[in-house]
Amino acid sequence: HGWDKVKAALLQYQSMHGDLLVPQRFVIPDDGQWQPELWGMRLGQIVNNIRNRESYSEHRAELEEMGFDFGAQAIASHGWDKVK
Repeated sequence: HGWDKVKAALLQYQSMHGDLLVPQRFVIPDDGQWQPELWGMRLGQIVNNIRNRESYSEHRAELEEMGFDFGAQAIASHGWDKVK
């Protein structure tokens, strides 16, 4: 996906959920809350690739300005550290 679509998807997710801690299996649904050109985007996988494979690394400064968390501590804030 092009950066413009990924950025639009991240900003939409953030406006809906209040963060950019996208679950890895999250896929943008085809409903009226999302722009049709984003439907079906595997946003969770994209976020995982940004964190672990440095995808879109040329946009790191923009991601940081949006509040994107590049570290594993994002998992802890969701309580996954308590899952046994």
